[in-house]
Amino acid sequence: KCQMSILVLILVIGLCVDSVLGEYLIGGNLRTAAIHNRSRNFVAWDPALDSLWFGSTLLINNNIYSIVFDASRRYIFAGGEFDLPYTSPETGFVTWKRGLAVLQFPGGQWQTLNGLEVTKQCGVNNCASVFVLSAYSVDSQTILYVGGDFNIVSGGFSTRNIAKCVYDGFTWSWSFADISPGTDGPVLAFARDSVLGRLYVGGNFSSAGGISSRGVAFWDEKGSGWNSMVGLSGADGSFMVASLLVLAGNASVPTQVLVGGTMTSPSALAVWDDQTWRGVELAEPAGLVGVLGLARGPNGTALAAGFLGFGCAGSAAGGCSAPPWDPAGQLGC
Repeated sequence: KCQMSILVLILVIGLCVDSVLGEYLIGGNLRTAAIHNRSRNFVAWDPALDSLWFGSTLLINNNIYSIVFDASRRYIFAGGEFDLPYTSPETGFVTWKRGLAVLQFPGGQWQTLNGLEVTKQCGVNNCASVFVLSAYSVDSQTILYVGGDFNIVSGGFSTRNIAKCVYDGFTWSWSFADISPGTDGPVLAFARDSVLGRLYVGGNFSSAGGISSRGVAFWDEKGSGWNSMVGLSGADGSFMVASLLVLAGNASVPTQVLVGGTMTSPSALAVWDDQTWRGVELAEPAGLVGVLGLARGPNGTALAAGFLGFGCAGSAAGGCSAPPWDPAGQLGC
């Protein structure tokens, strides 16, 4: 199963690791020349294929912000602020489509999703962008959730900043059922709970599906639509939810969601137990505190990265040993 996380390392923006097959997919604003195929903004490593880096000869012309891998169909999906050429099967005309691409791995070429794109009237350094993706396959379908800063209008329906694509084995199409009208601000993070059938959505918004819920909400795939997760707060100019991670529950503890961002209440790292919020105390350095990345670690642990320090507020240096957060002494990231 491929687990997506965001790294901010100069020009590397998106990283996807398939923990089963040992493949590494990297996207961002990259320049690579001396690899299998000359590539731009995307490279991959597959140990089964002579352990070399390779990419697509069809170049991605701008930043990739998110990469996900559907192992069942071996599709790589990329989202960002790039454009790809699309030839209409009806007219033969070539147009450029924004923000989404798919590649069958290995050996494929980047393509649009049958011409689907995200749109937005451009401002100064601000055009439509895809920031986060989530994909899975069930039966004969592949489902792709798309989040970012965009508008989509198609077939009399519209949505903002979040959309759902469905592949039926032959073609891609938008699915607007329940997910529209989307959110009133950019979407930056996804986490899917496959057991409960929920897509948790984070970003810089105050409502989702017309329901008030600042920064985070969830969409129920089983039919109840959008649901609020009210309780987060922070400074208007810097508030955002930037990362999400579903923590598996058990017979006595329900499934929980770890939420990271720039919140000030309950804290920049918080836990949602399906009813209430609980803050995870951090030793705050001077300036902005923000948890920008979350990932699953070994032995049921969670990894966090961002502008932060670890420990219990008011405690001596050396950190906090009480569960659920143990920063292992003076570790800081």
